[in-house]
Amino acid sequence: MSWAMESLPAAASAEVRAHSRSYLDTVIRTEWPAMRRSEPVGGPGWHRLDQIRAAVVDAQGDGEFQEDRKSEALDKLKEVYSERHERLTRAFDRGVVAVVWFVLIVGSLVCVLLPNLFGGTRLFPHIVLVSTLAGALALLLFAIFQLQNPFSGGSRIEPEAFQWALDRLGRG
Repeated sequence: MSWAMESLPAAASAEVRAHSRSYLDTVIRTEWPAMRRSEPVGGPGWHRLDQIRAAVVDAQGDGEFQEDRKSEALDKLKEVYSERHERLTRAFDRGVVAVVWFVLIVGSLVCVLLPNLFGGTRLFPHIVLVSTLAGALALLLFAIFQLQNPFSGGSRIEPEAFQWALDRLGRG
């Protein structure tokens, strides 16, 4: 969107740049910490995107080239809207619901306890095998728990791309 924005008239380009900075700052400083805390994300980000869209729509194009860049900027902005919606959905859509957790835990217990029905001639190798299976299942359950919210936990996603874009807009 940046390249298309630069092709707009100077006043419109500056306005889009200012609104873009404001949007990126809102995402980094307000929304990302809220998503990390699993709190609802309000409307300021959507409002900032609407301001960008309004600035692009209101920009007067001087010829076919600028009209094409304006159209391309609107297409890219549509992608931003879509990606934002996807990000917010993932932040609050807990992919693993209680029923699935129940099935995972009961299934793990059955996998660990079932070999005990068959026993074995030697106790030590049997304990080692069942303990290894139990450990592997525990690690898998832990990984599922950590990955169910991509914005918090040990494997969280950071807003580095937004910071990079903000830095890039600041240099321009």
